[in-house]
Amino acid sequence: MALVDSHCHLLLGVVPELKILGPERHHTALAAELRALWSGAPRLSAGGPGSAAEFEALTDAARTAPQVAAYLEGNALRACLTSFLSSPVTHCELYTTSLLDAQLTALVLLTQLTPVARARFSLGLGLHPWYLYPNVLRDELAGLLELATWLKGAAPELLSLSWGEVGLDRRRGALALPEQQALLRDFIAATRGRHYSWHCVGAYSELQALFKRQPELKGTVHGFAGKIELARALGARGLKLGVGPKLLCPQQEAKWRELLAQPQLCLAWCLESDSEGAVYDGALLSALKARFDKLCVGR
Repeated sequence: MALVDSHCHLLLGVVPELKILGPERHHTALAAELRALWSGAPRLSAGGPGSAAEFEALTDAARTAPQVAAYLEGNALRACLTSFLSSPVTHCELYTTSLLDAQLTALVLLTQLTPVARARFSLGLGLHPWYLYPNVLRDELAGLLELATWLKGAAPELLSLSWGEVGLDRRRGALALPEQQALLRDFIAATRGRHYSWHCVGAYSELQALFKRQPELKGTVHGFAGKIELARALGARGLKLGVGPKLLCPQQEAKWRELLAQPQLCLAWCLESDSEGAVYDGALLSALKARFDKLCVGR
C-alpha cells in the first residue's frame, strides 16, 4: 500500500524566519524579497502561466534576490529535499503556517524539483493560529489568495484539495480566542473552501460550534489526541482524524487501542508525520502505519 503523509511542513526546520512568532517576521529581508518576487509573478514573461518562459523568468528572479537565493542554493535545503525524495513515502501533503512560508515553499517546489519529483507533493495554503496578528492579517490573507490564483493557472497540480493549516489554539495562540475565531471566519469566507487541515488545542467546543453553523466544512483534524466521544462526534460530521508520532508512545497504547477499535471510525483516520522538514524521517510513517495496523487488530 502506498504511504501518504497527510500533514507535514517542508521548510520550518530550514528557514529560521518562518518560526518567528511576532509581526516582525513580516519585515525581514526575506519577506520583502518574496513579496516583490511574487507580486511580479503574473508579469514575469509573456509566455503565460505555467509556460517554460515563465518558469525560467521565475527562477531568474529568485536568483537575483539575495536572501531567497541563499536558501535556494544552500546545502540545508538540498539536504532537506534529498531526505524527502529518498523516503518511501509516495506523497506528502505540505501545509503552510504563514504567507512567507507559503511563498517560499511554492518557490522551492516550482524551481528546485523536476515535474516528476514535484508530483510527490501537494501544497495546502494556510495561516496557523500561532502566527495570526491583526495588524498583518489583511495583507497575509490577500497575499495567500493571490498566490493561490497564480498557482491555479501555473501549477494547479501543486494545490492540495485542502486549505491549511488553520484553526484555534487556546494555549499558544498569538491572539485571544475570540479574535482567533473572528479571523478564522474571515479566512473561511475568503477562501470559500470546504476542506481544511484543522489545528485545534483546547478549543474543540468552539470548533464544533463552527461545524454546526457550517456543516459543509470538512477536512482533517490535525494531530488528534482526544477522547472517544470527541472522535465519534467529529467523525459523524465527516471529518478525518490525523494521527501522528503520539501513536508510538507506549504510555498511550491503551488509549489508542480503545480509540482505533471503534468500527465507525475505521475509515476516518489518516497518518501524518508533522515533520518540520530539516531532515525528513521517511521511516516514521512506516512505523506509524505498522503501529496503527497492530492497534486496529481487535476492532
